[in-house]
Amino acid sequence: MLPHLPQEVIDKIIHEVGVKCSIYSDERTLRRCSLACRAWVQASRAELFGFVAISGSRRVRRFLTLLQRSPRIGDFVRRILVQFYAPHIPHGMPPSAENLDALGRVFTAVKNVQDLTFVGLSLNVTTLWLPPMDSVSKLHLPRIELHSMDALLSLLNSFPNLKALKVSELAVSDTSTPVDSAHMPTDMRTIQRLEIKACDPQTYPLLFSLPVHEMGIKLNLGERYINFRRLFRESVAARSVITLRLSVMNPAILLNPEAAQQFEGLLEHCTELRHLHCHFEQTVSWVIPVLSSAPADLVTFSLDGCLDTYSGHLTRLPSVLDSRRFPHLEKVELQFLNFAFPSTGMLSDAGLEPEYVQGLFPDLHGQGILVTSYGGRTDW
Repeated sequence: MLPHLPQEVIDKIIHEVGVKCSIYSDERTLRRCSLACRAWVQASRAELFGFVAISGSRRVRRFLTLLQRSPRIGDFVRRILVQFYAPHIPHGMPPSAENLDALGRVFTAVKNVQDLTFVGLSLNVTTLWLPPMDSVSKLHLPRIELHSMDALLSLLNSFPNLKALKVSELAVSDTSTPVDSAHMPTDMRTIQRLEIKACDPQTYPLLFSLPVHEMGIKLNLGERYINFRRLFRESVAARSVITLRLSVMNPAILLNPEAAQQFEGLLEHCTELRHLHCHFEQTVSWVIPVLSSAPADLVTFSLDGCLDTYSGHLTRLPSVLDSRRFPHLEKVELQFLNFAFPSTGMLSDAGLEPEYVQGLFPDLHGQGILVTSYGGRTDW
């Protein structure tokens, strides 16, 4: 007779099985586990239904039928991904009235969802009805088209305990009805972490009105920089952010170094900022005005990216990054991929020599707070 295993050991084993099944898209093994014995049911169902992807009319209706037949299954759902039909998502769910009604009933039946993602949704105020979802703490909205900013407010009102919001390639089609951030619902002020990637500048007034502590911003279109600087510099988010990750890709900066001046004064009102991470592509010229406006209380700074061209900008970085300018620095991490040899301008696949980087920042190196690494990439 097999020895009796504690339930926590069984749960751990089933969890490891679930990880492997997720990697290899093997649901059959987990189904067999759930039918093996009573002690395996809870853990195997938690792995089987912990993450649900809905990407077609048939799938949303099948899942709704399953929840109606076995209501307890809804208690195991922690993450949901909904893919709507769009030209770039041909297999997505068409946003018909029948499908949206079924989706709303699905969300009514799942009470413990923590992480929710909508992909490809074209959203107006009446598009999607959601019940109040108190359990959701993370919301991701990639490639969403908003008919107006009111539509985004209407959607966010369904998540009163939201802690983290990530928006990617958010577009707004109606420019006539800007949102007054002063009338933003109080519930949205629970958001502590915000990530913005290549979004329409019309979304900035609302998003920057959130008093977040952690923020990530990725910009890659030059004509949006001026609006970004003006709106961010005077925003609630700028005054509250503690950790900021900033990623910039703008070919215009390479062709016209003066374009980096668009970032002057960006952080001058970030009085609470303590941790700054910058990711660059090809040039660090824009990092210099950003650091020049950072508060003196900065504790950590990291910089990573691919330096494909050499124009002296790297050697200018020490003028704004030293222990006299930032006396509270505890760690500075620099990570480079390709670079150009300072003497020849020729590209190399090797990392910058540690001695060369240390020579650029002698005071930081002497204090033991300078960390350099090569060949990897930090991205978010």
